[in-house]
Amino acid sequence: MKGPRFDPQRRALSLPLKSAISRLTAYLGERELALGLRQRARREVDHRSFKLAVEVTLCNLVVAEVVGAERVEVYRSLATIRRADPWRPEVYAKGLLDALDVMAHPKVGLMGMATGYRFDGTGGRPTEISSRPALWSHVPPEALSLKAMDRLPEPEVLVLKGMDGEVQPIPSTRTAESYRRRVVGLNARLKALPIDLLPVASGPPYGLGNDGRPVDPTQVTVKRYFNRGRMDRGGRLFGAYWEEMPRMDRFHRLRLGGDPVVNVDYGQLYPRLAYLVADREPPEGDLYAVPGLEHCREGVKLMTSALLFSEHPLKAWPKGGPQAFPKGTKLGEVVGSISSKHPGLVPYFGSGLGYRLMFTESEILLGVLEVLHREGVPALPMHDAVIVPERHGPRAKEVMEVAFERIGGRVSCGLVEVQGMAEVCG
Repeated sequence: MKGPRFDPQRRALSLPLKSAISRLTAYLGERELALGLRQRARREVDHRSFKLAVEVTLCNLVVAEVVGAERVEVYRSLATIRRADPWRPEVYAKGLLDALDVMAHPKVGLMGMATGYRFDGTGGRPTEISSRPALWSHVPPEALSLKAMDRLPEPEVLVLKGMDGEVQPIPSTRTAESYRRRVVGLNARLKALPIDLLPVASGPPYGLGNDGRPVDPTQVTVKRYFNRGRMDRGGRLFGAYWEEMPRMDRFHRLRLGGDPVVNVDYGQLYPRLAYLVADREPPEGDLYAVPGLEHCREGVKLMTSALLFSEHPLKAWPKGGPQAFPKGTKLGEVVGSISSKHPGLVPYFGSGLGYRLMFTESEILLGVLEVLHREGVPALPMHDAVIVPERHGPRAKEVMEVAFERIGGRVSCGLVEVQGMAEVCG
């Protein structure tokens, strides 16, 4: 089981936890001097940095303890941190390295630390820290709670990735600032929503996410990720804990205002959007129902997406492609069948249009969330869908249909689908 990633925005909220951090910081400073790790006490500015590092580290270890994780992943290399996060949160300074080292010192023994590594400048493993029993003698039981902590707003809520996937600076434009304001506003609304997650009977208290990490129900804010070095490509929202939960877990255990939830999403959205770009009417019926491949709908869906996102003619199967079709199926046969089904989209296959369509999708869904929130409907983003209380499913469906009409689309049967526990299990 993977551990959660170190969250630099965590802070103490409750008075018992704040008091424990002050006492622990003083204790660690004394131990540094006694062990010869330092020759003199820190200057005031350095002491504040060290205390902040102790606070953030302890908060991360408390979260790991509560959600059932054995370790926390953290990068010790400030150069690595700068590459991954140019906006570098305040805690990433020498004080953090000092705090990690003294807490993990064999004669202090509050924390275990397996130091990570990098090789060839392209790979490696982060450092992993884990609490030791001695740590909890410094923390009162009432502070071992997710409610004892808070998260500061992200220093930057937009992420721009280049053609090589590396993070790039956000351009200083009015457009970027407008995107930023929308995400900041969304995060403020998400933090105010009545979101609850029911615990599981065994294993990590809140279950495991699709990424193999324990689910952390304090992660309720998002960032907006753009691709290909452009602010009009991509644009999906990532970061909230429910996005990483297995689908059935969301239906079983996620609650909004105490109510079970439904997933409201667009059906076959990317080919529908592609037809709008092509200024052509899509064929009637299921756009993924291709003659000769009727029993391979998920495979057709995967391949259609690959054709729209690829920036060159598709010459190799995408991941999972061969397994989605009968053994011996040729790539060219599948591409040919899809092209025959959608001749109006063939000029856009291999053009990278998918990233542009994803941006349109993200703009639509941001607008849908804003409408629902204005109406008092608690709604959560889910990559390409929204999650709402079961009783608000019909209204969310209406809002999404109107949003599609506003960009020139035609509402048809199956455009918006509402799925909850009954639909999935029935």
